[in-house]
Amino acid sequence: MPREKVVGHHSHGSTWGIIHGSPFAGRFKAVTRCRFRRYSQSESGPVLVDLEPGFRPGPPFSPLGFCRYLFGLRKDVKDNVHYLDDVTIVYPAGHNIVVNWTDSKTQKFVPGNLESEDITAITLSPNKRFLAMAERAEKGMITIFDLQTLKRRKVLVSVDTGSKEIVSLAFSPDTKLLAAQGGPGEWNLVIWSWEKAKQVAMIKASNQNSSPIHQCLFSPGTANDSGIVSVAGNTVFKCFRLADGALKQLPSALLKLEPQNYKAHAWSPEGDRVVVATDTGDILVIEGTELKLTLSSGLEGAALHCMVHYQKGFAVGADNGTVILFDREADDKLYRKGRSVVAVGQPHAIRSIACSPSEESLVCSLDNCCMLSLNLANAENVKGNESAFEPVAQPFHSGDVADIDTCIRKPLAVSCSSDHTIRIWNYHERSAELVKTFAEDLLSVALHPAGHMLLAGCIDKLRLLTITMDSLRSVKEIAIKGCRECSFSNGGHLFAAVNGTTVSIYSTWTCENIGNLRGHNGRVRSVIWSPDDQRLVTAGADGAVYEWRLQDFKREKENVLKGCNYGCVAATPDGKELFAVGSDKKLKQFEDSSGAGTQMVKEIDTKVLVTQISLPNGGRVLFAGTETGCIRAYKYPLTGEFQEYRCCSSSITRLRLSHDDGLLFVSSEDGSLFMFEVKDRDPARTTTKRDGERMNWSEEVLVGKADVEENRHHIIDLETQVNELRTQNEYQLRLKDMAQNEKIRELNEKYTAELEGSKLKLEAFVQEKNDQEMEYEEKLRSGREDAAGQATAAEATYQTRIMAELERYAELSREKDLLNERWDEQHTLLVESHERVVQEITEEYEARIQEEQIRMNTVEGEKEAAKRESSEVLHQQEEDADQEIEEMRDRYEGKLTAERDMGLRLKGENGIMKKRFSALQKDIDEAREECKALFDQKKELYQACPDPFLCTLLPAI
Repeated sequence: MPREKVVGHHSHGSTWGIIHGSPFAGRFKAVTRCRFRRYSQSESGPVLVDLEPGFRPGPPFSPLGFCRYLFGLRKDVKDNVHYLDDVTIVYPAGHNIVVNWTDSKTQKFVPGNLESEDITAITLSPNKRFLAMAERAEKGMITIFDLQTLKRRKVLVSVDTGSKEIVSLAFSPDTKLLAAQGGPGEWNLVIWSWEKAKQVAMIKASNQNSSPIHQCLFSPGTANDSGIVSVAGNTVFKCFRLADGALKQLPSALLKLEPQNYKAHAWSPEGDRVVVATDTGDILVIEGTELKLTLSSGLEGAALHCMVHYQKGFAVGADNGTVILFDREADDKLYRKGRSVVAVGQPHAIRSIACSPSEESLVCSLDNCCMLSLNLANAENVKGNESAFEPVAQPFHSGDVADIDTCIRKPLAVSCSSDHTIRIWNYHERSAELVKTFAEDLLSVALHPAGHMLLAGCIDKLRLLTITMDSLRSVKEIAIKGCRECSFSNGGHLFAAVNGTTVSIYSTWTCENIGNLRGHNGRVRSVIWSPDDQRLVTAGADGAVYEWRLQDFKREKENVLKGCNYGCVAATPDGKELFAVGSDKKLKQFEDSSGAGTQMVKEIDTKVLVTQISLPNGGRVLFAGTETGCIRAYKYPLTGEFQEYRCCSSSITRLRLSHDDGLLFVSSEDGSLFMFEVKDRDPARTTTKRDGERMNWSEEVLVGKADVEENRHHIIDLETQVNELRTQNEYQLRLKDMAQNEKIRELNEKYTAELEGSKLKLEAFVQEKNDQEMEYEEKLRSGREDAAGQATAAEATYQTRIMAELERYAELSREKDLLNERWDEQHTLLVESHERVVQEITEEYEARIQEEQIRMNTVEGEKEAAKRESSEVLHQQEEDADQEIEEMRDRYEGKLTAERDMGLRLKGENGIMKKRFSALQKDIDEAREECKALFDQKKELYQACPDPFLCTLLPAI
């Protein structure tokens, strides 16, 4: 019975499981979703066994917890940064899409598909509800996720894209359609109704030369309609209208222009015009089929790479970290250049740009994997060398992460990369504490257990550096070229550095070379210390695994396997078991055997190149990183059972465990750095942490004496400046007080004089007011007397008019009564006449109804008779047809029987003829043979006849 094992992947599929979750900031839960597969171990390696729906692995073996944080950004993904809301951004990292809340520094992850090779493009729907992710695979693959639940909604796969990858994605304004631009090969543009997983239309977007296409977009459609799709590429800019399940190309406004490399384009929110950016710095404004305006970026020789449109204008991302803002004119709604905003200290091209839903800020991603935000309201107020940009997150590595390491006393991890930088990460605060750039390539890095020193292996030498508050300071440079492996001892008093085939041991405090370990015939690829720092285990490209005794620098144990290039080695704390992986794609376990040395006791076929392994102290799991970007967690002791998590898009370069084995750090060639929580670890360490016995993190930082002196002198200078400024300010204040007192005195005199004059004016005004009051009282009394006389006269006049109106009212009442009597008589006569007319009409129509009823009964009888007659005729016709069918069937059956008999007879005659033909053919062959024998006999006679005359007679004879 084969052994079964469970494998889990960071990928959506038909079967899902949540490995672990933890609340962040009281609002969100960071979860890692994995697709599990069950494998059966056989002699040829793991064999996949189909799972029933709903299968979940059991709880005993679930070693990896959730991913606490992911440091990284994929700069090669199209449109690699988006706003979900004003504080949440979405971007790709590793083989995942990260949803990052910048205010709380929490993350959620959308994993890529297991079957895919890499993520190539992402986009968000206009309503910010759905995320579309394109991945490189055997057939270009698109996955749509619901961002509210982080669940997969649809997977779209089509061969019509004509390529393994999709270079650009775009949702329609109503979110029902999805445009996918295929990559190298045929460059086909495919339109999907993604909710139905139905392909709506397809067309080749490129030209006859198959020029690359960079971007596809839907028009917002408020001015025209939502069926216009545009593509931009090298010498290609086309617009298509989607109608009746087909894409029809529209006339282009750029046909008359010299073809250029159109790097990006954006539609206005109304959909009435499109803005196109070129690699020469020109910006073309197109409305319909007309080129309305050509704008210049003002950056000589700088290419434009991306752009975004918003209500007040649009923004363009260019080389040298420059964002150019263009404002919309109020009158004709065209554009004018606002200003260019430069990210100070970032001489890298801006590859992607997005606008927040409130249109208050922009977020940009740069070539060096840095994300910056720009507040549009403050962009105009920036002066001089000030930068209007603010980092959205800590800057990430832009190249392969070669090595990582952790320490004991501080929550720090250090990494080095091919981008020539060393970065120190604070994984407790989820930030980058220090970034140092070097001129040469960095190959390896090691962090001192105390967290205040580190080793950096460079191309030309090995450097011992001190970590200060704001920089790295060189302590010692050791002449070891190309040091790809270095490591501090657990106590920190020693460090080991690989110098080709030799491992050199140095004192940390004096940098004295106290010993060298020689014995490898190939480059040493891995070095690990024993917990007591008394032994060292090395593995090399020569297939050798050695354990060294540091007391006398002698080799104590060894195992050599020729032809295997070892890449990493791990050991148990007691050193009795070793594990190694190499180029033969096998995981090997070694144990001490009394009298026989170190022997390989177990070998597991991994079917894939394992680049790194790491073993927690006292844990139940062995972690392994593969060249496909997966983390494998092998059950320990090794049985072949493992779980696998796809987290990176490239090979894993290093696995490192924190000192308490609580965190697993993973680095990759794609520049990402993962931080996973380890669930299966030493119970004693877990109890110690839970009981609060662990020491608090060290908060001390190193500051150089020169820095202290410089800061002290600087403080003294600042204090002197403060005193001078205070004296000067006091003098200025005294002068201002004297000037203000003089002004107050003058104002008092001025207002006192004005007050006296105002009092005199007031007395004059009061006297004038009294005179006017007496005059107006006299006028009021005379007016009242006049008004009383006029009222008496008016009352008499109106009384006379009222009496006349009463008499007129009485006369009109009498006339109304007479008219009412006449109307009543006329109404009575009209009612009687109407009743007579109604009676006559009623009688007339009742007679007509009776006549129509009699006629209808007659027609009904005729109809019934016709129906009976029609039924009889139909019955007779059916009987005649049946009889005729029977006669025809009998006649043709007779003919068919005769034909069959004739066929049988002809077959018999044919057989007889074949037999006769065979007999005749046989007779002919016999005759031919007889003729041939006679001819041979005649020939012999001619040869045997001695007389020519007799020879002439032979034919006659």
